[in-house]
Amino acid sequence: MLERDDLDPRALAEDGLATGEVSPYMACYLLEQAVEREPCDFATLDRVIGRADEIFAFDWRHAAPEIEAVLVQARQAFGRAVMRGALVAASHPHLTTLVATS
Repeated sequence: MLERDDLDPRALAEDGLATGEVSPYMACYLLEQAVEREPCDFATLDRVIGRADEIFAFDWRHAAPEIEAVLVQARQAFGRAVMRGALVAASHPHLTTLVATS
């Protein structure tokens, strides 16, 4: 469905996330988009991870290798940004999910 030309996959996934009608793979798609953005979009990563945690009653983080892989990428990007001094975790308290998982 996401590959149809008349659908915007990001808009579809964002809408699903907002309404709670999103699959783990749609959340994974949004995470991939945020990780691949230059610079990495930490606010979106944090929001998607936190919202997916609220929506799914199971451990969605380990639902599939693809999801775990993008979460590892997110944690690594966050860790590198903190280590380079590009991001000071303590000065970004709104990134609670990323701070807790990194």
